[in-house]
Amino acid sequence: MRLITKTCFSLAALAALALAPLTARAQSDSGLAVGVGVGTDGISGQLSYMFSDSFGIRAKGSWFRISKGIDTSNVHYDGHFRPQTFDLLADLFPFDSAFRFSAGGVYNRNRVTLKATPLAATTIGNVTYTPAQLGQINGRIDFRSVSPYAGLGITTNRRGPGWQFIADAGVIFAGRPRVDLTATGLFANDPTFRSNLALEQQRVADKIDWARFYPVVKIGVAYHF
Repeated sequence: MRLITKTCFSLAALAALALAPLTARAQSDSGLAVGVGVGTDGISGQLSYMFSDSFGIRAKGSWFRISKGIDTSNVHYDGHFRPQTFDLLADLFPFDSAFRFSAGGVYNRNRVTLKATPLAATTIGNVTYTPAQLGQINGRIDFRSVSPYAGLGITTNRRGPGWQFIADAGVIFAGRPRVDLTATGLFANDPTFRSNLALEQQRVADKIDWARFYPVVKIGVAYHF
């Protein structure tokens, strides 16, 4: 994963140094564009700048909130997912078309909060506990704060003033989800219970392991000044 991170940032830096001066823009084209989009990473706003016909950069912020349950073998959790990311991406246009490659870094504040209130005897880890012994189980899932991104996309009308259509399909390499569970019941501080709760944390992490390669599919519009 460290190699992927270094590769994405290195490609972005090399592209900026090598391609920025190659093709001059028309003087009527400021190179600046402001846009909005919607996708699997939430609702976003972005600011982009084209250094040349072949290379540009984008700064993008995305946010959203969605509720979705998570079930392990014995526990149902009410989940609230809050995607929130801030991206700095390099866009490389290898052909005389709207198609591009994109790579860069993501400040990843994606987070999931969990809550479960068992109403019957429930097995946590290897032991069955009563509702009074468990109380409410609260949890939080987060990811490493800086993650690499790589993807493909299109940006129309990149040479002149006017409206642009933008589409992206890529992956945030977010790393393995980090899960933290706590309980409020009578056994909250019992060492054996805490060991079993650690096993439950692993089960939750396995359920959401797909998010280590978080898919980004997005469409949007921008105005190119």
